[in-house]
Parts: sequence; C-alpha cells; structure tokens
Amino acid sequence: MSGLVLSPDQMAALRSAAEAAYPEEACGLLVGRRLGNQFSVSRVVASPNRHADPRRSFEIDPATHFALLRQLRDQAVPPGQAAEEIIGHYHSHPDASPGPSPRDYEQAYDPDMIWVILSLRAGCCSTIGAWRIDPALAPPAAFLEVPIISDGAKKTLLAKDQGGT
Repeated sequence: MSGLVLSPDQMAALRSAAEAAYPEEACGLLVGRRLGNQFSVSRVVASPNRHADPRRSFEIDPATHFALLRQLRDQAVPPGQAAEEIIGHYHSHPDASPGPSPRDYEQAYDPDMIWVILSLRAGCCSTIGAWRIDPALAPPAAFLEVPIISDGAKKTLLAKDQGGT
C-alpha cells in the first residue's frame, strides 16, 4: 500500500509550525524511510523560510538542508535497516487551498519527494495533504495525491508489506 505515514506528534508539529509562521509560509524537511511506495516519517525538521516574499512562497534554508544532509550521511545505520533520508518537505498555504499552487508546479523537480501542504484559514490549520509528482504528466495532473496514514496503522501496513498478517 502506498502512502505517507505520520504519527500524531508529527502531525501536531506540522500544524504548530504552520500556525506559528502565519501569515507567512512555514517550511521544513521530512526525514524517514521508504518501503516501495510507502514513506514513513521519523522526523520533522523545521526550516526558516528564506524566500524574499515569505507570505507568498517558501525556500528552505540551505544551511538547514545541508546540515541535515551531513547529519544523515554521518549517521550509523544498524545492519539490516534502511538508512534515514530526506523523503520530502512541507510548507503551508496561508489563507489558500491545500492543493499544489502554480508556484509549487514550477518548483517540483524530484518524483521521489513527498510534498506535504498545510492549508490555514485565519491562522488555524484546516487541512493537511500530501502529493508526489509524476514526471510523465503535465500540470496540474503532475501532482498525484498521496494518502496520509496514521501512525497507528503503520505497524499493520508494514507487516502486510513484509508478508505478515
């Protein structure tokens, strides 16, 4: 089964970051592991929004991004376990729809990355959605919605994907 696995704490961290940044866009990175088309988030890493117009767009801080890449590169990985990696990023749409915007289409380049977008209305998070791009399609169909799976369902799905019951 494909989807993005987020814990309740991670969902709360995303909401909190988006609401704290309002009326500007919040942004950050998602760290985790992939198992086929399933993405399991282990950490949400907030980033300062470095875009010149943070009320209308986002740019993840390069220093935050590179520090995280170095940390992941230097991390010891137990035998038989997949290494953590950056599996996507998140950003908010203050007082706008939760779907990908025209600017998001312009920035989309990596089909292996998850895009989490949080919609806020009057400073309160109203919707959280996840998408991946399909490079074979043209916008707006280029973004395919990815189901968000609660952490409680995670163990069951992983067991099924690995041949369990």
